[in-house]
Amino acid sequence: MSLLLLALSPAASAAEPAAFEPLPTLDRWVLSEGVASHAATKTANGKKGGKKSGGGKNNGGIDVPPGPQIPGWRTEYYIQPGAGVRLYQNGSGETKTLATFGGEAGLSYRQKGKGQPKLAGRTRLSGEVMATGDLDKGLDLRAGSFIGPQWKSLGLQAGPDLFYNQWTFGSQVLDPSIGVEVPVVATLSGEKLTAFAGVSPAYLMNEDRRVDWDKETIPGFGHEFTYMGGVSGRFNGLKLSAQAQYRVTAAGPIPSFSVNAGANSEGIQQILEIFGVGGGGSSSGGSRR
Repeated sequence: MSLLLLALSPAASAAEPAAFEPLPTLDRWVLSEGVASHAATKTANGKKGGKKSGGGKNNGGIDVPPGPQIPGWRTEYYIQPGAGVRLYQNGSGETKTLATFGGEAGLSYRQKGKGQPKLAGRTRLSGEVMATGDLDKGLDLRAGSFIGPQWKSLGLQAGPDLFYNQWTFGSQVLDPSIGVEVPVVATLSGEKLTAFAGVSPAYLMNEDRRVDWDKETIPGFGHEFTYMGGVSGRFNGLKLSAQAQYRVTAAGPIPSFSVNAGANSEGIQQILEIFGVGGGGSSSGGSRR
């Protein structure tokens, strides 16, 4: 079985901690759907659901295909749209505000068994667009796979993240480029919140996007380099996160702070019900045991 296939599996059992989060998306709007999210999701009758991976209809009332059956692993597909607001300082020293819209879909995975640590992670596709009322804008498309050891509260994940992006931050213009990042992120999980911190070097095909480190005072390597940290939590089907970031680019450093919200399948169902769409999730297993 290939390493990529093993990098395709999640979810802890009901007896395991429910606060585990996969690797946070870097420079994006929200953390991914939690690997143990549905093991801790309570059904309409108040009992815990989601003990079994790949339940297909045990996903907050939204039909999700079952994860692949991989011996020794728990797997779960997830879909999560999101939006947020980002404050950043452009090359002119002005503090600006960006609106962000995007989404992520993928497969989360975690080893079965009682021992610690367990390998856990996710493989996902994501996209984000950013815009202001001025000329500032950005586009970011990604495909990545991340895996690492997970203890009861501590975790570490890393992996390749292939991307295409382009950005305009005031006078700082980052031309379109294909590249790959290799984020390394540590997480500390509690019952409701997960804190994370990490670094991520990036390597780009566009030579104009590459940092000249001889001219930089901030340490780093690769063609771009990012420092980041933040916290996220899940509340009633919504994922809320706050993240600070310092990104070293060929156009200069870009410090930013973002506040984001994303909906897991339970949150999507609740939003649909507010607008009178769907039947409350009971027909699709939202209250199944």
